[in-house]
Amino acid sequence: MAASEAVITDAQLINKVQPFLDEWFYRILASPVGKQWSRKKTLFLLMDVLGMIGINVPVDDRAALVEAEDDGPLTQAIIVALPGELREKFEATALQLQTVLHEATRILGASEEEDDEPIATLFDEAGSERGGLPQQVLKSSVVFAAKEVSKLRKIHTSWRLSTDGRIKRLLVCTEEAEHCQQQLMAAEAQLAEYHGDAKAKGKGLLMNMAEGQDKALAHAVFSSWLGWMEKVHAEKEIRSIPGTDRQLHSEAVAVQRSADRQYSRSSDERSHARYRGADAFHLEDMD
Repeated sequence: MAASEAVITDAQLINKVQPFLDEWFYRILASPVGKQWSRKKTLFLLMDVLGMIGINVPVDDRAALVEAEDDGPLTQAIIVALPGELREKFEATALQLQTVLHEATRILGASEEEDDEPIATLFDEAGSERGGLPQQVLKSSVVFAAKEVSKLRKIHTSWRLSTDGRIKRLLVCTEEAEHCQQQLMAAEAQLAEYHGDAKAKGKGLLMNMAEGQDKALAHAVFSSWLGWMEKVHAEKEIRSIPGTDRQLHSEAVAVQRSADRQYSRSSDERSHARYRGADAFHLEDMD
């Protein structure tokens, strides 16, 4: 009789599994991850958590279960996967899972807040009579954070030795570059001053020469102009004589012809000399 009363039917399990699923989805949607996770990802997480406590939904069936529009197929799959001992105490197991999910979403929500008050509240609750899960989660969080800090310190140490030497070398190069820049600016200033002084001195010299030699400069300019004018007048007078242009042309032609004849005579003499030399060379070969 006692054994028959301990048997839980599938209909009874459906009435227990469905509220559990409703609570699960509500806690996910009420947490910060509800804006980031899809329904499929939430269902895969649920089946992974159930597998940790012995409710193993077949892997091959999971893809089809997450594609279903309602929770009916998932509810039936969970009931089928329930072992005998969990069928009898599923309500207590579901309550524990809901408690874990509730505390996890509270911690996640507190970590997303800009203010530190929610985290401080969780620490206070962890030290109170509630303790339990928040204390374990916060302890695990502190341990994880300490491991991350240790890892970062090791990475920092591995880079520090080579980076310190490189930074020192770059600082020395920076100082040398600044020194060279200062020297360049000083040299440019000196060059600018030198060019200005040289230009001023040259201008002053020309001004002094012009001031002291006004009469000599005017006399030289006038003399050059007078010589050029006399040359122009002389050529004009020569060309004004009747027949002068024709005579000049005839004389130029005669000079050109005389030069041509002289060049032709010189060419003939050189040709005869080459011929005579060739004949003499030929006679010597015949002898």
